[in-house]
Amino acid sequence: MQKLIKNPIFMFILGVTIAASITSVFAYDLFAPNVGFTPADDTWKNKDGSDIENTGEALDDLHTTCTYCKVSVMGLTWNFEYLSREEVFKVPTSGTYKLEVWGAQGGDAINNYIGGYGAYSTGVINLEKDTNLYINVGTKGESGCLNANCAGGYNGGGTGVQYPDNKNYIAGGGGATSISLSTGLLTSSTMRENLLIVAGGGAGAYYHTNGADYSVNGGAGGGKQGADGFTVGYGVDPAKGGTQSSGGTGGYRGGNGLLGKGGTGQNGSSGGGGGYYGGGSAAHAGSGGGSGYLNPTLTNKKMVMYSTNTKYESNEENTKTEITQEFNESANSNQAKKGNGFARITLLGIN
Repeated sequence: MQKLIKNPIFMFILGVTIAASITSVFAYDLFAPNVGFTPADDTWKNKDGSDIENTGEALDDLHTTCTYCKVSVMGLTWNFEYLSREEVFKVPTSGTYKLEVWGAQGGDAINNYIGGYGAYSTGVINLEKDTNLYINVGTKGESGCLNANCAGGYNGGGTGVQYPDNKNYIAGGGGATSISLSTGLLTSSTMRENLLIVAGGGAGAYYHTNGADYSVNGGAGGGKQGADGFTVGYGVDPAKGGTQSSGGTGGYRGGNGLLGKGGTGQNGSSGGGGGYYGGGSAAHAGSGGGSGYLNPTLTNKKMVMYSTNTKYESNEENTKTEITQEFNESANSNQAKKGNGFARITLLGIN
């Protein structure tokens, strides 16, 4: 009878092979229930060889050609575009996540007068598996309304209000983008108790048929503070941007910003930007942008807003704000946002 010889070297190699196989099969127990699920590594495939799409299936039911799958899940990214409704992201695995949000631009007027650009905010947080994140992506304010109200963007953009004289082209404020551990818009005090991050929305632009002395771009979203509106030749008071503790004061014929909402126009003024606190609204002068927010528990955090004025900068840990003159319709890190808002969640590491 032949003896079975247990070769130690052979057994070690066999053990390593089995362990590697187990890793490749079981190490990526994640879920992809969200609209914007996009694997960072293009080698991920379905069992039939097709590209992975948002099917809502568990990734451990899928096949990948990578050798060490646990390494490949790092950098998985979930993108959230505007839907004018709340989205819920269920954390797929305990780990470290990067949060990025962009506020929406305010509405445009006419003759190249544009709404203020949305701000950018980012931070890193540790999250437990199955935690729900509630995401509300702001939308651009309505543009170029004459003798009609102009709606503010989703998640707090202020409404522009008509003045029926065929001279005032108004716009709505852009909505903020927020991520919270509780459901609700930024106007909800309950949601704000668990708020993680906000990027402020820009204010609506304003055009008067009397020309440049009456017409102005909207103030940009913030940051520690949303941008104040601009004074033009007519010489009336512009609106102020929202801050960390109050809404921006309304300017000429404008309303004040509120908790989570831009100021509503009065008698032909454009809406303020939405934010942690909204910016004020104004006519014949600029409306103000909404402010951003960073939860104290976040690390590697900052806010970036469009401006040429360094008064909006901050080096304080929880309100760190940098200035940029770069903007893009795409959601680019460290740039202001043209158009609708955006949100992105990236898995940095598994705990």
